[in-house]
Amino acid sequence: MKARIPPQQLMPGVSKKVVQSYIDVKEDEILRRCMKLAFFALNRRFGFGAARLAAVYDEVNTLRADAKKDPIFWEHLDRVMSNEIGLDMPKEDYSKFEE
Repeated sequence: MKARIPPQQLMPGVSKKVVQSYIDVKEDEILRRCMKLAFFALNRRFGFGAARLAAVYDEVNTLRADAKKDPIFWEHLDRVMSNEIGLDMPKEDYSKFEE
């Protein structure tokens, strides 16, 4: 029988913190770039101004903090996107989510 050991359990505590810190920095960079693209599109296409875009940015950061604390956040968000908003987007693979 083969046992699957998650990579997080193979690393000692200090290494985990260093790796997690690196991941957090990269996530921040990726989110910032995606938000810039979205803000540019919202400004050019729909006329969103600085105040409205700042409010969206604040809300995204609040949701991001919620996502880190709530294990079913993405499942709920997918349901809202599909059922309430009617936006057809690929759903997350919840089996890949790890604490």
